[in-house]
Amino acid sequence: MSKEYEIIEATGEMYKCNDHYPDTYALNIEWVANGIGFGELNITYNEKTGKWRKDTEYMSDEFCQAVLAKWLADMERS
Repeated sequence: MSKEYEIIEATGEMYKCNDHYPDTYALNIEWVANGIGFGELNITYNEKTGKWRKDTEYMSDEFCQAVLAKWLADMERS
C-alpha cells in the first residue's frame, strides 16, 4: 500500500435507492485522507439481477481497498 496517503476516516450509510434505480440498495462510504482530501465510494446492489456495481470516482483499486479496510476496522462489533 502506498504511503502517499493515510485514510483518517471512513463512514458508511446504506439506503434503498429511489424509483430511478428500482430494486437497488446503495452503500455510500465517505472518506477523508491525508495528502488527498475527501470523497465517496459508492457500491450498489440490485436484488433482482444479483449484480454489484461500484462508482469509485476514478480511485485506484488499492485506494478503494484502503477505504474499505478503514471502514471495516472502525465498525462496531456486535
